[in-house]
Amino acid sequence: MLTLQKTLTVINLSTSGLFIMLSFNLPEKFMRFILLGEMPDGTTLLSPDTMLAITIACFTCTLLLASSSISLKYFRLIHSSTKFRLPKHRYTSL
Repeated sequence: MLTLQKTLTVINLSTSGLFIMLSFNLPEKFMRFILLGEMPDGTTLLSPDTMLAITIACFTCTLLLASSSISLKYFRLIHSSTKFRLPKHRYTSL
């Protein structure tokens, strides 16, 4: 029952967010910002140098986040594999 409630809550929040995005026309504004450098007010354009700096900063942040998560997963895998090989309890012979 609890899983059903969580699922319904996630579905409701997702569809509400989608409708809000569509009502404010956010997908078009986002694409105009990415492709043209146009700010959401519709009158201000950013220079190509500024857009290049924003793109490089976003790309660098993405690489840093991806590499840190990959390295954390790799170290967790190594740590967990050594844990599985060692016995948890020492048993004495009868």
